[in-house]
Amino acid sequence: MKKIRVIQVGLGRMGYYWLKTVMASQEVEFAGFVEINDQIIEKRVKEYGLDRNIIFKSLPEALKKVKADGIIDVTPPQVHEEIALTSLGTGIPVLSEKPLADTIESARRIVRKSNETGVLHMVAQNYRYSAAMQTLKKVIAEKKLGNLGAVYVNFFRRLPSQDILPYAHKLFSLLINDMSVHHFDAMRFLFESEPITIYSKVWNPCWSWLERNSSAIVVIEFKNNIKVSYNASFCFTGKETSWNGNWQVECEKGIISLKNDEVWISPMDKKPIKVKKEKLTYEGQAYLLHEFYLALTKGVKPATTCHDNIKTMNMVFDTIRSAKTGLPVKCKNL
Repeated sequence: MKKIRVIQVGLGRMGYYWLKTVMASQEVEFAGFVEINDQIIEKRVKEYGLDRNIIFKSLPEALKKVKADGIIDVTPPQVHEEIALTSLGTGIPVLSEKPLADTIESARRIVRKSNETGVLHMVAQNYRYSAAMQTLKKVIAEKKLGNLGAVYVNFFRRLPSQDILPYAHKLFSLLINDMSVHHFDAMRFLFESEPITIYSKVWNPCWSWLERNSSAIVVIEFKNNIKVSYNASFCFTGKETSWNGNWQVECEKGIISLKNDEVWISPMDKKPIKVKKEKLTYEGQAYLLHEFYLALTKGVKPATTCHDNIKTMNMVFDTIRSAKTGLPVKCKNL
């Protein structure tokens, strides 16, 4: 099997996970790296024995020195557009960490560039590809309890202040911008529908150790008449949920639930039945890397292209728009 060769841009915290993922892959190998922080470079060289000769300070420099089939972008969101436009402009496909970009305008420019060049840009929405979410998706699709009506999603975590990256302090809400994007994308994936209205309240509790807007309640109506109540906090003082959150899906004949990453079916007036988890060959980042490989070698279209993912980004910014105005908003499904 011939491996594809990639340049990884960014070796920081999330870069660590992508380093491990690529190194474990039978399909992808490194052509080079880009990192501007010398301390991070030293740390990764020591940890993984990276070749200093193929670690560069900019993507244009890397593209001049090494030949690559793709780019893995693990930079902060405000840098995503720069990396995307450089890569797509030189005809090299991109697998980018979420979110697609830091603003909706920037996200649109990335999509436009992908359209103009015909070059693939996909986004790493890895929460879709856990065994828990894939199991929930299968059970919902089977419709054994009839049609869906209302969905209640609770996500409660205590995020340590030392885990917050510098760029996050400028965000309207670290919770909405950087975390809820996962759950919003999961909604679109699970329900196979797009939102039509969003109404949100976002705030910071008086005890919060985070800077801005660490809690939220969001009510979302989807085109197929599903209503979602999303309750979330990054400074929760009670029992935490998993990172997927706890989901309760109300159907006409009972409840489907995801709790602590286990899926249950509860027919009306009957005992809950635990669902056996789906077995996945690849999960999370490994799934996305495999999908990137199939796209580059066999032309298989990934699910989370920038053209699809901008719809998730619209949910993020429509939620922020509602929070700022205090009013429900009609979703901009572009």
